[in-house]
Amino acid sequence: MKRRLHILLILVIEAVGLSALLPADLYATMYRSRATGTWTANTTWDRSVDGGLNWAAAGAGQFPSSTATDTVFVLAAHTVTMNGNPGNCRTLTVSGTITWTQARTTNVGVGGVGDLTLSGGTVSGSATGRLNVQGAFLVPVSTTSTVQRITLTVTGATTVSGTLQFTTSAAGNKTFVGAITVNSGASWTNTINEAITVRGGISNNGTFTAGTGTHTFNTNSQVISGSSPVSFGGNAAITGAITLTNNSAVSVAGNLTGSVAGSTWLNAANSSLSVTGVLLNKGTLTATESPNTVTYSGAAQTVKATTYSNLVIAGSGAKTTTGVTVTDTLSRQGTATATAAPTYQSNSVV
Repeated sequence: MKRRLHILLILVIEAVGLSALLPADLYATMYRSRATGTWTANTTWDRSVDGGLNWAAAGAGQFPSSTATDTVFVLAAHTVTMNGNPGNCRTLTVSGTITWTQARTTNVGVGGVGDLTLSGGTVSGSATGRLNVQGAFLVPVSTTSTVQRITLTVTGATTVSGTLQFTTSAAGNKTFVGAITVNSGASWTNTINEAITVRGGISNNGTFTAGTGTHTFNTNSQVISGSSPVSFGGNAAITGAITLTNNSAVSVAGNLTGSVAGSTWLNAANSSLSVTGVLLNKGTLTATESPNTVTYSGAAQTVKATTYSNLVIAGSGAKTTTGVTVTDTLSRQGTATATAAPTYQSNSVV
């Protein structure tokens, strides 16, 4: 058996070449910060061309410049000012600080390959720079990383295994094209109330503190899921004719809005949605899967005229309930009242 495996390995190596079996980073040019400085100054960097086995001070004109090959590490004690126009690298790992003093652009990766890892690092600026990440955005376990003033676009998946916090300044758009995943024990904390654009959905298995900034879901149909609830402290907006499917427990402290009639919120079976403000004045609410629950928790709300599995009228004030149908259970909490009796199915419970 061992002989056959050995022969098979030789055949594979001959067929695809040894380089195909080895990590691409082994052939990359690697840079690590040796001091605080600017991105384009060689005095900021040590350099390795053998996969990090040996390092030497970068020579004149040597600094990260290739989205295809250059792997970059900004170490914990250092601050690198991003003065490239644009600055380029294949992967970027930040344990220290990267900062912008001008509205310059930094590109990480090309063609969907190239990751940003914030390993206890900070992204900041006195000006609003641009950071474009073609691959994944990673926050490792047991690290606390900070995003401040920056226009950030992540094309790949965002995975938070430690703590990711948005602080200090809400300047600059934050767009997450790939899925956002907050792992068990991890935390997404938006203390600066940053507006966030989401195009790949959210899976929360840890703590997701959204803040009061508007979270906009656009471009693609998406899913909100995970074992932990998702709470939006402000508005949640569905832009365009897309479907946002809820497989979790979601609460919206502001309004849940849609931009067109096809802007759809779908409550899947065993999900729940609680809204304090307006629920889809424009758009479509699909809440017929059994069981699922929609709660109107504000004051004097209009209950969207549609069919509900479980409907909870909570909070206070008169809820306008014209054109409402309940197939399972209607509940009332707090001091809220209904302006009209909903239509019930034969097995409904009040």
